Amino acid sequence: MSGALKAGGTGRMLNTAKSFGISEFFAGECDSALSDNDMMERLRSAKFDIVVGDILYPCFILIAQKLNLRYVNVMNGIIMPMAHSRLAGIPSNPAYIPGALTKFTDDMSVLQRCLNVFAYGLNAFLYDNFFLRLICSIVSKQSTEFDWR
Repeated sequence: MSGALKAGGTGRMLNTAKSFGISEFFAGECDSALSDNDMMERLRSAKFDIVVGDILYPCFILIAQKLNLRYVNVMNGIIMPMAHSRLAGIPSNPAYIPGALTKFTDDMSVLQRCLNVFAYGLNAFLYDNFFLRLICSIVSKQSTEFDWR
């Protein structure tokens, strides 16, 4: 297997997140924020025009929609390009966008592109099942219709 996809990169990231309970922590914080009616009212009364947030923590999208505000996604690097496609509807083509934790660039051979598609799919699976699943459970708990795009 390519050195860029050796076991460890994605596995280390997942094990670190699970051991620290990062996903559960973020989900709990998000649920608390969305359930805090006083905070939501203070934000509403501040009359913000837009919400800017890091796409790695998608709760800001839920807060923006609860307040009927537009939002802007920002991201420092492309550690999880699938987050943009899942949450913002921005296409992320693994044929030329390097996957998370690979050493590929946009100048890939055919084999590297195939490995990149595999890495992208694996990371998308992990993102959907270990992070986004928790956020979706908050949406269900809040009994609100949210549009991720």
